[in-house]
Amino acid sequence: MVSTKKDPVLAVVSLSGGNDGLNTVIPYNNPNYRDYRPTLGIPEDQIVPITSELGFHPAFAPLKKYWDEGKLAVIQGIG
Repeated sequence: MVSTKKDPVLAVVSLSGGNDGLNTVIPYNNPNYRDYRPTLGIPEDQIVPITSELGFHPAFAPLKKYWDEGKLAVIQGIG
């Protein structure tokens, strides 16, 4: 018998080095974000909101569908 059930998959993406975590998952409603990144901040109209407080960098836009489906989690500020 052929099973159509798929095993769950865990993919971990660890960004380090030159990654700017605050420009990857952006705290766009926090005024300190604009204060500390006056020239490096992502323009608000380009941020992909995922909650009322956080948004993805536009390059991460394809991942939003996984967020919306509950298949993606973000863990900030570790390491």
